[in-house]
Amino acid sequence: MDTFEALSQYARGAATLFFLLLTIRIFVMRHYSRIMRPLLIALLWFTLINIKDSILLTTPLKNLPGLGALLMIIDLTSVSMTSPFFISATRPCTNTWRYMYLGLIPQAVFIPLYIYFPRNAVVWGALAVAFALSLTTIAMVLVYMARRQQFLTSHYSNTEHLNVHWVGVSAILCFAITFLYIVTSTIDTWLSDAVYNIGTIILWGIMIVYAERHHVLYIVSPERAATLSSNLNKSEEIYIKDDSPATARVVIDKDTAGSIGERFDRSMTTDKLYLKPALTLDDICRAIGTNKSYLSCYLNNYVGATFYDYINELRIKEACRIIDEMKQQGKKPSMASVATACGFSSQTAFNRCFRHVARMTPGAYYKL
Repeated sequence: MDTFEALSQYARGAATLFFLLLTIRIFVMRHYSRIMRPLLIALLWFTLINIKDSILLTTPLKNLPGLGALLMIIDLTSVSMTSPFFISATRPCTNTWRYMYLGLIPQAVFIPLYIYFPRNAVVWGALAVAFALSLTTIAMVLVYMARRQQFLTSHYSNTEHLNVHWVGVSAILCFAITFLYIVTSTIDTWLSDAVYNIGTIILWGIMIVYAERHHVLYIVSPERAATLSSNLNKSEEIYIKDDSPATARVVIDKDTAGSIGERFDRSMTTDKLYLKPALTLDDICRAIGTNKSYLSCYLNNYVGATFYDYINELRIKEACRIIDEMKQQGKKPSMASVATACGFSSQTAFNRCFRHVARMTPGAYYKL
């Protein structure tokens, strides 16, 4: 056994254990939300693929003619098995199983086709279908990602940990590493196999960390939000499906807008609701007695700002007031304390918003 073959087997064993442990973990959490199920299917599929390779490539069966091409066709089905997860992450609480079926059926056809007709044309056909499915999935994810991000900035004042941009990058990298493996396997099978397994461990490990950090794994439907929030202990961070902003369908007259604006301004100037760290559009609606459609329409059409931008601009104005007040008293403020007092969940988010609104850092503003 040469060095690359040994490295390949160690990497495959590590990948098998990694995906098996992740599969068990997600299986336990599978009822938390819909997105757990496509994630479970993807992880289970990677586990089975690694087990399949461990059995077939470490026995005399590896010398069977055409086995390498057949295994490659099977490996390509990971494209259709992982697509539902990426789509669910950017378009939550929707039924994404049809995407898996529509992709898996044409891919699965090539498996028996190659068994009966072991021709290079069949392999190239499987590659072409997998490549087309990858491009289609990436395009859909990028579109849904932009819509989802727009929704988050319209409904949440703090989006530092509610970001889906990483999903698009992950989808591109996930499919790219698969095809890179296919290309490099024609040069050195064992080395490419080792690099691929190590790469998938790193990539999926980072993806799971980001999915938890940005609460993608806890996207729930309205019906399940109440029951799950107590179990997940994330009652203020669970967000739900709403992929088509209501402002595209709702129009309010000037009298209604004036009434909403008066109550909204009072909630900001008198009650200072913007100081609540995890403030959402729902919180404001409950406080002023209106619905999300009307309030979103008011903000977009009469204020000309998203909920995220408007709330954080008020927070920065409050931060400037606190800094000016402490400066007059001859005190040097703790920017971390200022950030907390103004409703920011972290100093990083505070510094970013301050630079965006005031066009300078908090420290530079203090020195003025």
